[in-house]
Amino acid sequence: METFTRLLIATLTCIVAKTQAEPPKSIPKRADISVSGIFLEDPASTEKVLGKEIPHEEQLAYWNKDRTQLLTLLFHGGDTVHAFAEFKVTQADKNESAIKVLSLPAFITGKGVRLGITQKQLTEIFGQGVEERVGRQSIVHYKIEDIALASSPFLQHYRMPSYYGEYHFEGGKLVEFRFGFELP
Repeated sequence: METFTRLLIATLTCIVAKTQAEPPKSIPKRADISVSGIFLEDPASTEKVLGKEIPHEEQLAYWNKDRTQLLTLLFHGGDTVHAFAEFKVTQADKNESAIKVLSLPAFITGKGVRLGITQKQLTEIFGQGVEERVGRQSIVHYKIEDIALASSPFLQHYRMPSYYGEYHFEGGKLVEFRFGFELP
């Protein structure tokens, strides 16, 4: 009986992992789902880019090749191991620590967002967002919500009620961005 239970759990885990590894059929204009080949909620892509020896922590940070950018992967408790629900990219501070340096020159999303682009370039990618001013920064927000998971195939695919994107501009250039799924 114990062997059967272990086999059943292993089979179900593989089925869930396979389901999560397949990207959604349609990605809304206001959403992005990857950074430098790592996809939201996709352990296979995480392991492909970062290797199999990935610590299991709530947040993992990696530098780009010249340590000028920092990619932070955020894990939600109860999720599949190495399936990250949120990504954050910032300009690196010399005092920040990271797990390791990746051989990537820059962190670029699947839709081409990277630090240094202008707000106009971001709007061409995602359309008009909601803008707010905080000190010297202009922050552009995008949100997709479907609490009942009834009308958004994108959110249904991930089984999450909301997606957000947050883009910080200073001096007319993108200096930080984060996107992913908020905890319900």
